[in-house]
Amino acid sequence: MAESTTYGNVSSDAVKKATGRGWEEWIALLDDADAAELEHAEIAALLNRDHIESGWWSQTVTVGYEQARGLRKRHEKTDGFSVSVSKTIPASVSSLYSLWVDESLRTAWLEDSAGLAFTTANENKNLRARWPVDDSQLMVYFYEKGEFRCQVVVQCERLATADDVEPRRTFWKSALARLQAQAGGGS
Repeated sequence: MAESTTYGNVSSDAVKKATGRGWEEWIALLDDADAAELEHAEIAALLNRDHIESGWWSQTVTVGYEQARGLRKRHEKTDGFSVSVSKTIPASVSSLYSLWVDESLRTAWLEDSAGLAFTTANENKNLRARWPVDDSQLMVYFYEKGEFRCQVVVQCERLATADDVEPRRTFWKSALARLQAQAGGGS
């Protein structure tokens, strides 16, 4: 019978398929290496050096281990908490990008966006900004999903506490529904 444990939103079965070990095995191995006494980067380096070729999977196992041992909360990163929300909208990438970057268009669908200052803007690809309400980091990605369909992913980083995650997720789900309505795609 397969393990059903999940850490870092990754099941034990998925970890085992990718790395050859499930969560129970990784946790035991890292406990034997006294990994709970190490910093995040040291654990990932140990895994990458001795056990896992993929840097991505080394990071994933490190986060899972930290969560299993109470060293990291769900959605926690080294610089705070993060959450992402996405929605596929029946509109072109360029029209949705415009609804973000044109302040007069943006204020029609995005609450609290006064003072939003983009620090990076790669046309029709991605945006980066500081969220003016709490100075958290906001990243927005645009992915073409066929003719006249676009997936918009909003990622919020550097949230102060775990309690900030769900309200932010709720806010952005609602905002993306308003973006879809503004783009003429219904809700």
